Amino acid sequence: MNEIYADAEGFERSTAHFSRQLARQFVPWMEVPRGVRWLDAGCGTGALTSAIIDLALPSEVVGIDTSEPYLSYARRTLPVSRFQRASVLHLPFKAASFDAVVAGLVIHHLDDPIAGLREMTRVTAPGGAVGSVDWDRQAELSRLYWSAASDVGTERPPKTENRLGTAEAMRALFVGAELSSVQVVRFAASVEFDSFNEWWTSSVVGRRGSAFAHYHSLSSQQQRALHDRARELAGGGGRFQLTAAAWAANARR
Repeated sequence: MNEIYADAEGFERSTAHFSRQLARQFVPWMEVPRGVRWLDAGCGTGALTSAIIDLALPSEVVGIDTSEPYLSYARRTLPVSRFQRASVLHLPFKAASFDAVVAGLVIHHLDDPIAGLREMTRVTAPGGAVGSVDWDRQAELSRLYWSAASDVGTERPPKTENRLGTAEAMRALFVGAELSSVQVVRFAASVEFDSFNEWWTSSVVGRRGSAFAHYHSLSSQQQRALHDRARELAGGGGRFQLTAAAWAANARR
């Protein structure tokens, strides 16, 4: 397993603060009737699953993910749901098993996003809803770190770029998966940190991810320069607010 997806507690200390806000905007926007079957494809620690339970009042919600540590966290915190280990690219369900199939901050991680969306569509009942939400390339969660990295000459690895980070890319993805009535909207989430160090500790050096891997690939001198530049961009060492945005798309099968 990729160690990035083994640290459920680290995810909860960092990205989850934003993903839970996005999920609670995304679920009502899907406009799915109450009392139907949902699948959370790539559920992680359960941010989107929780919003579905609270806001959509489903008859059933199933979450799948490839990370057993994330699934274990979700099972502990959301015992009313069913979670199992599986890939978005190979969903272990019959065709038309669900009335709504959604993915939160997942699709851009897939080697073949269109194949993943087509697999989500396969398990959606005719007339059902398919939806996804993914980071806006211009306002992604880690943009402060990568801006600082660029400023000090330690460029972002190309493989960390989000291929779906624009409205046009999201729409093209859904059209490419042969879905109809595609809608795209932008959501934002904001979190206030007591200090720069709180953010740095929880979101960069305290959570395994692309920024963590990049930071630890640098020399100690480069690390100091990057840390100091990020601190400057955050306005110093005191309290600051970080806002991230994401593009959401939905369609009907």
